[in-house]
Amino acid sequence: MTEHADRLAAIVEPLHALDWNDAAAAKHLTGEVLRAAAGEPGLLAGLVRGLRDRSDLQALGDHDVDYGFTKFVLHRGRDDRFRLRLHVMHPGTPDIPHSHRASFASLILGGSYRHTVFAPFDTGGDLPGPDALRAVFSGDLDPGDHYVLHHSVIHTLRVDGRPCLSLMLRGPVEKPRAVVVDRERGRSWYQVSAAASGEDAERLKASFRPLDEADLAAALALIEEAGHGR
Repeated sequence: MTEHADRLAAIVEPLHALDWNDAAAAKHLTGEVLRAAAGEPGLLAGLVRGLRDRSDLQALGDHDVDYGFTKFVLHRGRDDRFRLRLHVMHPGTPDIPHSHRASFASLILGGSYRHTVFAPFDTGGDLPGPDALRAVFSGDLDPGDHYVLHHSVIHTLRVDGRPCLSLMLRGPVEKPRAVVVDRERGRSWYQVSAAASGEDAERLKASFRPLDEADLAAALALIEEAGHGR
């Protein structure tokens, strides 16, 4: 491991014992860990540069052409208990509500986005139709804001103006598929992992492309702009 990877491994070690269903504990510990990682001088920039020599981690990242969203995996916990990711979300992201297969925590580093949460939740019952959703929360998240979202929550993000940079901590995968609701086109569907087999996974993979040098350079520039590039 490199110096930066060693420093990060020490910071995230307590997360191996985290119970993501304990909302208070998840909020407290993930906030501590994400802020510690973001506040360590030069760490995030060093980890992104280090991806050039970590083909295993670089292969886990991608750019979603349809959503204007770039994902960098900086660390994997033991037994894939968690992944620390850096996200770059570009302006004009589609407003499509969705749930996730894993609970996660996010810390905004630069830029902002409008975060909206909907009811009903994704509890494994019937697939909600576009007309079934109602917004129960909507607000702007800015640098320094941190939150935890349970995998059952259906939400959407809207980035306007300039790219948003965030640290995202993904917990263990809890279910094989998540819900996606496209209200403009009037349809809903289940989204599986891109690593799965079948037509749904192939359609999902078609919107992704591998990370390239331009993605790394763009992320490094945003890290510097947000004050985390020292």
